[in-house]
Amino acid sequence: MRYLLMISFVLLASLPVCLQAQTATPSTDSTTAIQQEKDKIELEKLQLEDAQLKLKLMQAQAQLSPVPTATPQPVKLTGDQEKEALEILKESESKKAEALAKEAKDKTDVFILDFINAEIWYKGNRFSIYDFNNMVLDQNWKLGKKLDERDAQGHARNLFTYQNANLLKYEHRDRGIFFMKMATETGDFDFLTTDGISFRSSSSDVRTLENNTNRYFVYDSQGWDKDQKILKYRHGEGLGFNDQVEFWFDKHGTMTKVRFGTLGEH
Repeated sequence: MRYLLMISFVLLASLPVCLQAQTATPSTDSTTAIQQEKDKIELEKLQLEDAQLKLKLMQAQAQLSPVPTATPQPVKLTGDQEKEALEILKESESKKAEALAKEAKDKTDVFILDFINAEIWYKGNRFSIYDFNNMVLDQNWKLGKKLDERDAQGHARNLFTYQNANLLKYEHRDRGIFFMKMATETGDFDFLTTDGISFRSSSSDVRTLENNTNRYFVYDSQGWDKDQKILKYRHGEGLGFNDQVEFWFDKHGTMTKVRFGTLGEH
């Protein structure tokens, strides 16, 4: 009996310890699960931040890298479409020239040159570039004239001059070559085109016209005459013009001459 009582006492004494051990295990498991969840959330957060950094890096690289664009190709026009496009172009440039001429009507030393329509404006009045000699006479100026050469059939080509403006023209032809040299004397003229080009323009200013929306100034080639650089242009869009334009520059980049017309003659 005494022995049984001792065993019961030992069992009762150990019971709280067992219960404590049994209740401790769930507490440890719960803490571990919570920590794992926190670690998982932290990992996902780091992964998200890494993805955001990669996205920003790709966006920055895209901004620094030029995006290739297709080069627009000239549209080739034929027949009635070509004639219609030409008339629209000529009318648009004529309006620009007229507006410039009105602004400069009080200036006595500036010619407004409309290369599209082969026209020259002075003090608000319009003349054909190829009738420059008649314009000079109309203004009661002193016209210079001398024989330049004769062709194989004996037709004379005359050089008409007034100040720094000149016209080379065969007697039997409607067109010729109009050119102006840089003003060097009192009474000489400057010029202004519908695209804002004048003797004060640099070669860079002229080169920007290669992308001009009216597509008149299409770059043809670059040449040299002694120490003079020549930028040569022709009509674009396949409009069938025979006229060409040249801008001449000295070694300092100063424009010294502009030539317009049937430049293939000479």
